[in-house]
Amino acid sequence: MRSFFAGLAAAALALGAGCGSSGSDTDKTLPFVGNWTVTTGTLTAMCPAPLNAQMQKLDGGQQTITKGADGSLSIAILPGCNVILDVTGMVATLRATTPPQSCMLMFMGLPVQGTFTAGNFTVTDQTASFSYSGTAALGAIACPVTSVGMSMKSAATMDAGPFDGP
Repeated sequence: MRSFFAGLAAAALALGAGCGSSGSDTDKTLPFVGNWTVTTGTLTAMCPAPLNAQMQKLDGGQQTITKGADGSLSIAILPGCNVILDVTGMVATLRATTPPQSCMLMFMGLPVQGTFTAGNFTVTDQTASFSYSGTAALGAIACPVTSVGMSMKSAATMDAGPFDGP
């Protein structure tokens, strides 16, 4: 379960992280796009007994944020599990959908349903803060999950400007 929660937290971090550049100087996703590393963060699940509360440090987790065709951001929470964020200024917010964004994950050989109800990623220069919430469900066991932390943009993506072509 620890790996599952670490992955969810990294994803939450990425929610606020970044997007890709379209090559335009007015591209609102530019500050978000790229690779980010969690500098400090925790993921907390408040599960019923016998699992009880679980806390996982997210420090060192990697996130990649890409730009969607509609100007949104996509962040991978876990392999094969992406969520979509919308950008306003320097804040990327989890896109509200009905039903909420979710994906099936394999955890300890069992299918786990992750559902995401809120999240944001706020960029300040090359650092970002993030928070998110949702539910992790394994069969009939549902655990409310929250995550908070800070990320730093990887050096390789800090200097990358828009691609102008040959």
